[in-house]
Amino acid sequence: MIDDVLAEKEFDPVKTDYFKYFKWRKFKNKGSLFRRHVRLIHSMKEHGLYKDPLIIGRVVKGHYEPNRLVDGDHRLIVAKKLGIKKVICRVEKET
Repeated sequence: MIDDVLAEKEFDPVKTDYFKYFKWRKFKNKGSLFRRHVRLIHSMKEHGLYKDPLIIGRVVKGHYEPNRLVDGDHRLIVAKKLGIKKVICRVEKET
């Protein structure tokens, strides 16, 4: 999907794996969320990843894992696709 967005190709969002992921996660407003992520891809291409740090340190199956992403996995995937090698991360404290 990222390649199609960057190439400005026409495609049906509902047929993408990303949209299927939204359905699997049972997100509401899938269309709006999809459009927001398309805008994110364009913004990251133009401006880089300049705000909203990735957050690491999450509880998985009852155990704190300091190197797991809490938020930002979609931004990390886009950054890698765009060739951005450095991203800012914020450590989430164990609760």
